Amino acid sequence: MNIPVLRFTGDSYAEMMGTIFTENLHDIIAKVDDGTGSYEKGYFHTSTVPHEGTCYYDSSWSRDVGRGIIELSRLGFSAKAKDAAEYLLAHINHGDHWGRTADGIDNCLYETNGNALILLGIYNTWKINGKEKELGRSYLSRTAPVIDWAEREMEGNPHGSLLPCQSEMAGNPNSPYTVSAIYPNYAFLLALEGLQQMAEFCEEKETARRLSALHEKLFQALSHLLVSGKNPKAIGNTPFGCWMNGIDNRDGRAYDFSEWDGTVWPVFHWTRQLPFILQSDLGCFDIRKDSQSDVHQNSYRHILRYMNQGEYFRKYGFVSGSGWTGMGDRHDDTMCGYSQGFMTQAAMVSDDVNTYSRLLKGVARLAYDGEVAEALTYEMNPWVMHECFTYENFEKGLDHTFGTQKLGRPGVSDNPGDEGNLVQETEIVKALSLCAGVDDSIPGKLRLMPRLPWTWNSITAEHFPYVEQNGNVIELNFTLRHDRPARKSYFDLTASQEIKNCDIRIGPFPAMLQIFDRQDYEIEQKENSSWIWLRNRSGKEIHEEIDLW
Repeated sequence: MNIPVLRFTGDSYAEMMGTIFTENLHDIIAKVDDGTGSYEKGYFHTSTVPHEGTCYYDSSWSRDVGRGIIELSRLGFSAKAKDAAEYLLAHINHGDHWGRTADGIDNCLYETNGNALILLGIYNTWKINGKEKELGRSYLSRTAPVIDWAEREMEGNPHGSLLPCQSEMAGNPNSPYTVSAIYPNYAFLLALEGLQQMAEFCEEKETARRLSALHEKLFQALSHLLVSGKNPKAIGNTPFGCWMNGIDNRDGRAYDFSEWDGTVWPVFHWTRQLPFILQSDLGCFDIRKDSQSDVHQNSYRHILRYMNQGEYFRKYGFVSGSGWTGMGDRHDDTMCGYSQGFMTQAAMVSDDVNTYSRLLKGVARLAYDGEVAEALTYEMNPWVMHECFTYENFEKGLDHTFGTQKLGRPGVSDNPGDEGNLVQETEIVKALSLCAGVDDSIPGKLRLMPRLPWTWNSITAEHFPYVEQNGNVIELNFTLRHDRPARKSYFDLTASQEIKNCDIRIGPFPAMLQIFDRQDYEIEQKENSSWIWLRNRSGKEIHEEIDLW
């Protein structure tokens, strides 16, 4: 297959970003073992190579691997994704579901988001492999025990039909109790939807009905139990109308303060309360208009208010996973995927151009560490994301990878940052895929929704796959270019096969967009931007010129 490429022009960060995308994508691919050594074929390493300090090369963390398979599938690596999926299906290591790691046995029985992301990865693997019915039926059969486990847990929860969690994504990874948390439960909701689509396509009607019923039960539980103000027993610190972090299953109350290795810290304003970013794992590159859409946007504004309290966010576009309140001697403030990646994705699908313009600069600043004269931690590639960062060191011009060996943040655990940590780099690759914006969530329609910051002039996406409703895969090559001084924009697409029904969104433009000759433009107005839709385009080549005069 042809390797996807992204190219950007504009400011210096735009010029860097294409290389960041490519180098991190290459690193992800290298983590899928070919089986010629001591690991089985399809084993997905969490770290790139064995190295000093914190390293997970000999582990395959379920949430990391799930996200890795999703991104490989999204970008067309059908064989690699299939190898990894087959490994996982052969290693359901807790009898009927996966643990925190997908190899060997660990003591975590409720790594719910890991299970959800693996299921989403399996769905996306089926999709990029042409929606083969035989493959889909095999996947449905072999994932059925995981669905059985989830249904039992939903039925056994005394506080409502939610799934219990013991995870970093819930705030209680090492606790003896469980939390019904929003991010893992919302991820599982979408996994059920993806598998339901697979079952319907493969004509497995009874399985589709069961998955649909479970999806509806979980959707209602989320809407009534995890929206702040809706559940009278779980009133906490989150503003009404937003997603709460979760419910403490010991007493049914709001789980607002994490207990993590002896540290207690607030989790009522952290990036895990932005679960709508998972919708893009089903191909939807904006926020769905359903009964939860207002909750998603309320949650985004709630988290953004906390981000704006941090000087590093205001100055550099750096994100704190915990809203700058910190978590003692742990590292969650500075995680590249769960912090920077989540917030960047949320701003992008919310079309908050002002914020994602800042956040993409933050991604570039964190990724590139090639001018550090004396490294504090293991160094492999100056473009590849680390697990963690030290923002203070960046400001001083020092090595901004994580660690306290020399000049890091006092009182923080000695963690060298694990360059190439799988889930952290894949969340950044996902954010950059949102820049390309290949949306196939509407049956029979391709939506192209490229997103650029205000100061970037163009994006070129090469060899990006589009999966039609029947499973046919088409390769797309397209460029969006703004000539802002002339108030003109150009869009050019070449496809490997004819595109029959394509909506193209061009932007961003100022919120107050005045055009003297509207032609056939359809204008969509957002809070701080406007966008122009070109509807129902067809052909192997599409060329458009937008004149804003």
